[in-house]
Amino acid sequence: MIYLPILGELFISHRIEFLLFGLVLALLIGMNTKTRKEALYGFAVSLAVYIVSELLSNVHTNYLIEMILLLVGTIALGGIIGFLMVIVILIIRG
Repeated sequence: MIYLPILGELFISHRIEFLLFGLVLALLIGMNTKTRKEALYGFAVSLAVYIVSELLSNVHTNYLIEMILLLVGTIALGGIIGFLMVIVILIIRG
């Protein structure tokens, strides 16, 4: 996983606390949405934050910025999973 350092670090370190934080946060936000369109916006924002943090973490500047991007990217990855779950729940609910 040389090109996806955040995802690679998640699998190597087995630290999923921040992923779970993003998941719970997305579920809390997503359950207050009324339509699938709003949940899709949340998914798109989480995906954009994850992609930007993944791209910027490939640029090696200093360790503090890399750690912050790792934290933000992991939370955004949890948000992606959470908003996908919300979309599925809204589809089932009808």
